[in-house]
Amino acid sequence: MRTQLATWSGFCKGKLLATLFYEPSTRTRLSFESAIGRLDGRSLGFADPSAASVSKGETIADTARMVTNYSDLIVVRHNWAGAAHVMARYSNVPVINGGDGSHRHPTQALTDLYTILQRKGRIEGLTVGICGDLRYGRAAHSLALGVARFGGKLLHISPDGFQMPEWVSTRLKHLYELSDVIGELDVIYVNRLQEERLPPEISPEAARGSYLVDVAVMNYAKPDAIIMHPLPRVTSWLTS
Repeated sequence: MRTQLATWSGFCKGKLLATLFYEPSTRTRLSFESAIGRLDGRSLGFADPSAASVSKGETIADTARMVTNYSDLIVVRHNWAGAAHVMARYSNVPVINGGDGSHRHPTQALTDLYTILQRKGRIEGLTVGICGDLRYGRAAHSLALGVARFGGKLLHISPDGFQMPEWVSTRLKHLYELSDVIGELDVIYVNRLQEERLPPEISPEAARGSYLVDVAVMNYAKPDAIIMHPLPRVTSWLTS
């Protein structure tokens, strides 16, 4: 589409996209608003839930019932796992999950899978290592399932207490040290520490800085290995 804007121009003319963002977002919200605009559609919605009726106690179900009358498509980001599923149950228009709590972030995974395909030419047979906070990192969960679906080998590398949740990890191999596998990896995916999602009993200090990917680490990597990060890059998980 990037190279064929004229072909797709007008594809969404007269269509309205509702962007319902109950959590902060830069890339996800703006990318959807940019996309609908480039297709000659329009967007409406909110990026601050305090300015919406949710601040008065309105439920996800009632919000869905209302917004479905104003739009042709809904993108929702919420801090509750399963929120997009609930909204889809009560909406008469398609709902896209823009991230639900620490559960999934499927649109980020699609971007990541496309990037791997573009850079490496395939996903099947590649070894992808996901590092960092894997218990609460929704982008990591969705990418792991996507890599598995397309035939890639996936290793997840995290500190104790930050491993992949069981609903993801049943298909994967867990490791504690990036150095143990760095030479095997075709793709190194570094996930940030999700400090805003940690329960009180878990200290971020237990994981902060555990998987710094720098020149010293990359000296042991494959020459053609690529490094990826879902952003924002706000901690020392990745350095130039």
